[in-house]
Amino acid sequence: MNTVNFYLWPPRDKDGKSSIYTKFTYKISRTKSLRLTYGTDLSVKPSQWDKKRQRAKESAIYSDPANKKLNADLDNLEHTIKEIYRKYRAERRTMELTTDHFKKQIDTYLWGEDPAFLDFFSFLDYHLEQYKNDPDYNLSTFKIFKRTKKLLTEYAEETGKFEFSDIDVLFMRRFVEWLRSYPSKSGGIGYADNTIIKIIGSFRAYLEAAVKEGVTQNRSFRDASKKVLKLKKTQGDKIYLTIAELKHFYSYPYTRPALKRVVDIFTAASLLGGLRVSDWDEIKKEGNFYTKDGVTLFNCVTKKTDQPITVPVHPIVMEILDRYEGDLLKISDQKSNKYLKLAAEESGFTQARKKKVMKKTFVEMVKPMYQLFTCHVARNNFNSNALEAGIPDRDVKRFMGHKDRGDMTANYDRRGDERLALSYADHPFFNDW
Repeated sequence: MNTVNFYLWPPRDKDGKSSIYTKFTYKISRTKSLRLTYGTDLSVKPSQWDKKRQRAKESAIYSDPANKKLNADLDNLEHTIKEIYRKYRAERRTMELTTDHFKKQIDTYLWGEDPAFLDFFSFLDYHLEQYKNDPDYNLSTFKIFKRTKKLLTEYAEETGKFEFSDIDVLFMRRFVEWLRSYPSKSGGIGYADNTIIKIIGSFRAYLEAAVKEGVTQNRSFRDASKKVLKLKKTQGDKIYLTIAELKHFYSYPYTRPALKRVVDIFTAASLLGGLRVSDWDEIKKEGNFYTKDGVTLFNCVTKKTDQPITVPVHPIVMEILDRYEGDLLKISDQKSNKYLKLAAEESGFTQARKKKVMKKTFVEMVKPMYQLFTCHVARNNFNSNALEAGIPDRDVKRFMGHKDRGDMTANYDRRGDERLALSYADHPFFNDW
């Protein structure tokens, strides 16, 4: 029978005691072995530890009664580990005994069943539920977590079930290659690197949470950097609408009220600091618009970055709000993106546009412009047109709610957001149309 060994971590607690952990190397096939490392909640002072026997000292000199109880607990743990392995050998199922599964079996023997962490995917469900109650909860992040879980589930269905212990650099590389060949709904093949970076980021967040919860001690995934995975973030060829194009998009007589409404929300967002779609439901008179020194201002705290912004209100925004009696009633993100494309096609944005994306190497695609319309383009519109109108980059960043404002000049700017907004009340960008 294989040997169960016990060791001490360096002293960590205030009493100078060291935690005890165990190592157990076991065969899962004729040619392959795994090493289990299992941390216990047991501890002892190093001076009372017999390294040769791997037990607490029990002698006339070291007569601490706690040592006898400690040794009994270690004997019980050793018996538990050997019994679990014996059972799997008897049933010829050792290939299923991954180190993570082994740890869960030990926990079950010692503490009883914990239904939250039966396997990797059970933990994903658990973490998603926990994140819903997180003080820093963000809907966009939650959606990425859900999409990542869906992709990992599909990957397991295609390549075989896996556990935390299977996730290392090689696993991450194979997952990235699988993502690069993933079929999209539009008929294309493979996610672009920018999207894969987001997916891998949320995958890592799952794994870091599992380490923090003590579900796994496998930290191999930390070695899978973007460079190691050969992922390259690129700016891409994002579109934006000039003021003239935005005026045309806004003024076009659409055949469906739903298209007109999403264009109105998009236009308002394009003029109110380039609001992210997660903040579109803030575009309502009650609570977010107010008057100061005769100037109408818009104020909100952005959901993604938790940054307050204050922006002078363009007359067109007030025109839009009056049309909907002060509340635009935000449409879902998915429908908004769909309706924006339909509206852009109907209003004539059909010219061919080249788009480069990084998919291991650069891939150039030619698409009609309307297919590139998304809610995020509103952000590009404000940023690009404000800069074109001569507003300094540092002030554009403040209007848009960026955390990083870029230079030392911005760091020494002590004007409050409201004072900054009032100073631009007469600027043509916030008045002309």
